[in-house]
Formats: sequence, structure tokens, C-alpha cells
Amino acid sequence: MRKIHGLSGALAAAAFLATGLSAFAQTSYFDRFNGNWSGGGSVRLDTMPAPVNVSCDAAGARTKANAFSLNARCRAMLVFSREFGADLSRDPKSGVYTGVYRGAKSGPARLSGQRKGSTLDLQVTWGREIYGDNKARMLIRHGNGNAFSIQVIDQINGKPVVVSDLSFERS
Repeated sequence: MRKIHGLSGALAAAAFLATGLSAFAQTSYFDRFNGNWSGGGSVRLDTMPAPVNVSCDAAGARTKANAFSLNARCRAMLVFSREFGADLSRDPKSGVYTGVYRGAKSGPARLSGQRKGSTLDLQVTWGREIYGDNKARMLIRHGNGNAFSIQVIDQINGKPVVVSDLSFERS
């Protein structure tokens, strides 16, 4: 089975969309991500010279007032399928988001970051080195109540590279 590190990161991000992007009604923002989502985009595979297209289905649910969980499956090249999941919580006092992504070949990844405007900016700490280190950046952008996007950016040969770029819509 091929390693899909970029997909791992991007998918992890989906779980973290239940974080508050608006200054009002934090709880209603979490609720925006309840339910079923579908989407896709491009993911860089370690074994492929160019990114490949993937399609994904996800289900999100708020688990507590300041916590969210996402479980999903993505498919690529008609033969690859990977399940993943993530849990994210927001500390109401500090505004810091932390969580765990499950499903990466490198093992569980830690997530930590803050909201900047309409974007959740998270540092990903993989369970082992990927592309020469164990860090990446994940950006989750909320377009409206029915769409969001996730990008994972990693340093490859000293340059920032988008290793996954996914968009989701409510299904």
C-alpha cells in the first residue's frame, strides 16, 4: 500500500473544522460541521512524481461544547482507499486548538494552532519524519455553511510544497 502523507494531513484537517471561525456563536460554528460531507482534490503520494486526484466522504459530529470528531474515507486511482479520523478541541480560555489525527502511516499526529480570521492554522507533528522532518502546516478555510477546504503544506528540499489540497461540500 502506498504512503499518502499529504492526504493524511489534509484529512486530519477536516476533523478540525468544528473550531470556531466566527466571533459570534461558537457553538453554532461547531454545529456547521455536523453531518455528511463529500469532496476531493489533489494529494502528493511519495511514490508518484505528480499529485493524484482523490475523492472523499466524511461524517462530522460535535462531541462536546468545544470538541469535534470527523471520520472519513478517501479513494485514489480506483484502487487505493484509506480511512482516517481526527478529534479536535478548543480551549475557551486560550483559544488554542489541539487534537489528534488518526490514520497516518507515521502513526497518530498531534495538531495545535489558532484561528486567524476565517482560517484555522494548525501545526502538524507527525509520528515520524516525513520529507526530512516531522512537521507540516495545515490550513482549514471555511467558505460558507456548506463548504470548506483543507491544505497541508510541507517543506520538501527546503521549499514549501502543497502536499494536499482538498475541498468539501455538504452532501
